[in-house]
Amino acid sequence: MLFVFLTRASFAEDADTVADLQCLVAIMETGPQIDKVAPGSSQVAAMYFLGRIDGRSSALDLEAAIRRVTASMSQIDIGAADVQCGKQLSVRGHTMQAIGEHLILNPKGKR
Repeated sequence: MLFVFLTRASFAEDADTVADLQCLVAIMETGPQIDKVAPGSSQVAAMYFLGRIDGRSSALDLEAAIRRVTASMSQIDIGAADVQCGKQLSVRGHTMQAIGEHLILNPKGKR
C-alpha cells in the first residue's frame, strides 16, 4: 500500500514539474512582450518557476526538459499557460504584498 502512495505522490510531483516547465516555456516565449509593459517582469516570473522546479527536482536536466516541453506546446498552449501562470503569480504577489503590509504594521508580530 505504501508503494502505491509513493508512486502517486511521484506522479503528482511530475505533473507539477511539467506545469512549472510549461510556465517557464511560456515566459520564455512571451517575455519580450511582457517586458515592454513591465521591464524585468519576465525574469522575476522565470526565476519563480525555476525555483519551484529546482526545489522539487534539483537534479533535473533542465535544458532537456525545456526542449521537450517546448516541442510539445502549441501557440494556443503557450497562451493558455501565460494566463494560468499569470494568475498563479498574481495570487503569490498579492500574498507577499499582504505579508509586507502586516510586517510594516506589526514588525514584532505582537497580537
